Amino acid sequence: MRIVPTGIPGETVAIDKITLEDDYATSWLSKYAGDPATQYRGARPRGLYRQLDRELERHGRTINHPSNPLGKLILVTNTKQSVALLQQRAREVLGADFPVTVKLMP
Repeated sequence: MRIVPTGIPGETVAIDKITLEDDYATSWLSKYAGDPATQYRGARPRGLYRQLDRELERHGRTINHPSNPLGKLILVTNTKQSVALLQQRAREVLGADFPVTVKLMP
């Protein structure tokens, strides 16, 4: 795990892995759903996703900051339910055009 500044003084984000793809670095964030009641399976009311949303917002600021070489976010999860939920939350929080991919890795 690496701690990377977001561009806002004093604010950082934890990145699980950074890889080089094409001409930019890619930030990887793992969100595994082990417990059937975990938020990443959609088991929580919509208002309880604030912690996830804040984390996505920090990743968005990091990737959008001009001094940062990161150009894409990859969210990794282990259930199909989690893929759908994370795709929906990422698009809602980061916007439809933000460079984010959700990968299923059981």
